[in-house]
Amino acid sequence: MAPVSTRAMKWGCRGGAMAARTCRAVPRARGRGRIAGPRRAGVVLEPEPREPGRTGLARADLVQLIADASNELRVLVESKPPPKASVVAEHRNRLSSLEASLREHDDLAKEEAKVSELRVLQREQQALQKAVISRSLESAPQDGLRAEDVCKMADAVEEENAALREILEIRRSEIERQRESGEVTAMETENRRLHLKLEALLAREKALLELRSRSEQDRIVVTDEMVAEALDEAEKVVEEVEALAEAQAPTEVVADPEVEEPEAAAEAGPGAEDGVGVAGDLVDMVAGYSPHAGVVADFQEREARAASFRESRLAMIAEHLEGAGTRDLEGGGDGGLREEVDQALAAAVLAEGNLLVAEGKAEPGKDLTVTYRAGEGHLGSEGDFRLVWGFNAWSQKGFFADMVPAPGEEGAFQATLKVPKDAAVLDFVVERGGQYDNNCGLDFHVEVERREGLEAFWSARAKEAEERRRSKEEAKRERIASGRREALEKARAKVEAVLSSEPRAPRAGEMVTLRLDASVSAVSEGVGVEAKLSFNRNAHPLDLPAAKMTPKEGKLEVTILVPSDAWAIDAKFVAEDGTTDDHHGFGYHLPVSGSVAPEPPQHVLHVAVEMAPIAKVGGLADVVTSIGRAVQDMGHTVEVVLPKYDTIDYGEVLGFRECESFEWGGTTNRVFTGIVEDLQVWFLQPGNGFFDINMIYGADWEPIPMMDSERFGFFSKAALEFLLQSGRQPDIIHCHDWSTALVAKSYWDDYHEHGLPNSSVVFTIHNFGYGEDAIGEAAMYSQKFTTVSPSYANEIRHEGCIAQYSEKFTGILNGIDPAIWDPLDDPHLPLAYSSANAVEGKSAAKRALRERVGLRNDDVPVLGIVSRLTQQKGVHLMEHAIWTALERGCQVVVLGSAFDPKMQEHWNELELGLRHRFHDQAKLIFAYDEPLSHLIYAGSDMILVPSMFEPCGLTQLIAMRYGAIPVVRQTGGLRDTVFDVDHDAERSESEGKGGTNGFTFEGADQGGMDYALHRAIDRWYGGGEGQEAWEDLVVRVMAQDWSWNEPAMEYMDLYYAAKER
Repeated sequence: MAPVSTRAMKWGCRGGAMAARTCRAVPRARGRGRIAGPRRAGVVLEPEPREPGRTGLARADLVQLIADASNELRVLVESKPPPKASVVAEHRNRLSSLEASLREHDDLAKEEAKVSELRVLQREQQALQKAVISRSLESAPQDGLRAEDVCKMADAVEEENAALREILEIRRSEIERQRESGEVTAMETENRRLHLKLEALLAREKALLELRSRSEQDRIVVTDEMVAEALDEAEKVVEEVEALAEAQAPTEVVADPEVEEPEAAAEAGPGAEDGVGVAGDLVDMVAGYSPHAGVVADFQEREARAASFRESRLAMIAEHLEGAGTRDLEGGGDGGLREEVDQALAAAVLAEGNLLVAEGKAEPGKDLTVTYRAGEGHLGSEGDFRLVWGFNAWSQKGFFADMVPAPGEEGAFQATLKVPKDAAVLDFVVERGGQYDNNCGLDFHVEVERREGLEAFWSARAKEAEERRRSKEEAKRERIASGRREALEKARAKVEAVLSSEPRAPRAGEMVTLRLDASVSAVSEGVGVEAKLSFNRNAHPLDLPAAKMTPKEGKLEVTILVPSDAWAIDAKFVAEDGTTDDHHGFGYHLPVSGSVAPEPPQHVLHVAVEMAPIAKVGGLADVVTSIGRAVQDMGHTVEVVLPKYDTIDYGEVLGFRECESFEWGGTTNRVFTGIVEDLQVWFLQPGNGFFDINMIYGADWEPIPMMDSERFGFFSKAALEFLLQSGRQPDIIHCHDWSTALVAKSYWDDYHEHGLPNSSVVFTIHNFGYGEDAIGEAAMYSQKFTTVSPSYANEIRHEGCIAQYSEKFTGILNGIDPAIWDPLDDPHLPLAYSSANAVEGKSAAKRALRERVGLRNDDVPVLGIVSRLTQQKGVHLMEHAIWTALERGCQVVVLGSAFDPKMQEHWNELELGLRHRFHDQAKLIFAYDEPLSHLIYAGSDMILVPSMFEPCGLTQLIAMRYGAIPVVRQTGGLRDTVFDVDHDAERSESEGKGGTNGFTFEGADQGGMDYALHRAIDRWYGGGEGQEAWEDLVVRVMAQDWSWNEPAMEYMDLYYAAKER
């Protein structure tokens, strides 16, 4: 027999391997069955497939119709007024119909190409098969094939299998080569398909070999019918294998023949505006990817842990509230107020002959006449008398009534008032000429007779108060949530200025086009750019190669398919000249909806030595509490580990209780837990007494055998030991300042490989002026480290101990907690207010502030200072500003204290001098007074912050929240938050801060500060623009968002970046 090519020897393979592969794309409806009739020598002939149908329109016409329909639909949707839903639905249906026609057109085009190939191969195969079989039959006996002929057929099949095996080996080598370039997924899919094809051929080979064996053993003659029967049995196996191979075939992307390919567009350069950036390879890889079980399992496990944590935390809160007993009315109970009312009634039982008597019964909603017998009191019986009154033990007060002579009773005066409907007791004093009769300090009281009885009255009051509280809290939550949504949209807009997507809200399992504006990106314009894409904050198992971007309409585009288990798209960009845009080291992240595994909650644990409000010395305490609350409100799990100081009032800790202790460090460490500002806190109390010294800081200066570095170093390691022994595995361990800097080194040296393998460390510098060595060590060992404002980060970036780690260093601006600092819900203010009624609210606060500290009620501006009295805070400029403001006719209120005794002595002398010269114009209070600080922020027109350096500063942020205009020195966070009214309009707009908001100066001299302060005072007095200009400034400042909404999102970006290590 003449040699036959293995490529053409396709015995019983339906036109050959290539033909079999092509046939799978042809629908059965168009004919895959065999031709009926006699078969010869086991040859199976395929019918010629029918010609695919056509839609009647060229593909280019369909593409143009789809583009036109899309534009019409977009114009229709964006039109004003909005169109009817039926009209929109009609246009959407038309667009869907056109898109379906295009898909059908492409499918038919593929079929036609494969059918043409099939025809050629089938004809060639049939000819070769006929030639080989004819030669075999010529030498065969008249009654059938000989065994050796069958053997030749089987040998030919074996030869073909050997060739296929060689192809598989080549494929394997190709996979290993392409694995490095990220194409392994597609190659492995093709490899699996080839294996399945090989199984099909082996099934045919097995059938022929069985025939050969029978012919040799039984000496039978193999006929055509026997060969055909054997191949029929093998065909069933072949069809099952082919179906499986077809199911595993990678999705093919049909390129538009009239649209330039991405590679060609890239070679054409930036001017090739007609390119379409469809990353075909990436689409194939994603299409061949199935949702990873690990992604779904990780979400389910994390969600379960977070849910358990939330339930435990809420149970602690509920337990505390349930066991707390009655509270004051505004808190939801009546205990405190009711006790005061009972004391008031018991203090003075009014009867005939008393100085002040009520005529008749006091009943809710009715008039009551009260008579004061002046002749029996110490005020005398002549003059103008006024009745000052309130109710419910003065919980409601500020009511006045002029008294007139009582008819028929000499030396008596009376007044008539209407009894309030919610009064249980009326309270009175009598005033004449600035002197008061208060019943020897007991005041006068009249019980109100209530028909329902006092028990029912108090119960109803408690219920009403609880409803008011809930309504108030709900309104507050909605304000905070609204602010968070606005911040999210604002952050999204900043990203979209550089990177946008179509559709704007990508969905899992669907295509999305990313568009990069190179003109505002960090990559160079006019050069090729590649997109490095990933999903789920770079934690997704699908590893994609870089994709070339295509210029189009002035931007760079790439189109990808989003995996069904993706909840975020991650992107970084690299240009041919080496420039990159990775969004300041954090990458770009676009949220994805519809994922089978949404974003899993992260577990963040803070190790700190301060926490507001229970253990507060400086801004560190506020940041730990506020950032913890903000991240928790985003749906993540947050815990805090804190020393158990003996200075904390644990009655203020909800659900406070002791847990199991652990042995470590040569002592027993007791563990307590409770809820502080809605965060679960773990308190560690070592048996060595480190935190039982009646202070937070200051051991270095006390005659005790310990130092602060020793105390906090022990605590830092004990916190890690607590995590280990309690079985905690946080994603992020966040340590703060020099006091817990040791956590970073100790984690990697002692715990990462010994039971805590899953954590990354983040470190925040709150003040670089303390513990530089410890800070440098933490900078080295942490995965990311931060400070509390971008400007302060730039100021300290090149300091020796952190300079070499600057690539992982960033500045994130602090915020303030809108739930704590809220003039619309502040119990320390006389009137709730917001930007909508700022003028009225601040006027009431100013009156209350003047009454509280003893200032004259003049129509002049009030300058407030709330600060520690240290050199860092610019005390020399504060002192100068006080004299300057007083000379300009302003009033001044200072609240603060000095750690340095000499500094405090100096300010005591200043206070004494001011008291003599400006006793009702300036007040200096040296104390910690939280309620008074709220009143100063609300009642002041300006707040002065002249710091020499300021990492961030919270004073100016709180001031703006309450409508006080900041006057600050431009340094650190003060520069990042205060934009000068006269000089920073452009900078404010470029940074998206919502307008100018204060007055600034740059130098550290008195002249620079005078420049800013005089401009602020001039603006208050009118400054050529009238008082309305100042009021507009107050409203604008109050409307700005300085909460933790934006910083919290930046911290989450930081946490995810730290997890990449």
